Amino acid sequence: MLVVLKVVHLYALILGSLGGMGTGILMSRAEGPPTVQITSVLKLFKTFGMVSIALLWLTGLLLVWIEFGTLTLGPAFYVKLVAATVLTALIFGSASIAARARGAGTPPDRALMEKLGKASALMSLVAIVCAVIVFN
Repeated sequence: MLVVLKVVHLYALILGSLGGMGTGILMSRAEGPPTVQITSVLKLFKTFGMVSIALLWLTGLLLVWIEFGTLTLGPAFYVKLVAATVLTALIFGSASIAARARGAGTPPDRALMEKLGKASALMSLVAIVCAVIVFN
């Protein structure tokens, strides 16, 4: 059971990274509104991000509970939880902004989306570094 949870957790991390980095790369190279093909890829990346963050939360909390029986693992663990919470809010916030813009028939504010992407990358890095510190 533990091995399966770890594999799913790591796969979700890869899937989320693909979605986030893929979106960033596509949008940084866009020279106007995205084409139909790019829009379909962006929707796929959004799905990757949403599924991965849900899997990371589910498997991560289960792994901690099964291995340690507690959520009191020290300051680095709490920083990891805060970073993961902020990352979750950034993912859902970015998706919401993109959906509203799509509904209005306009592209989302490029500068805002870039800032949200950079903040997401930073929160991902903080969460990963803290996970390495806590779990070796």
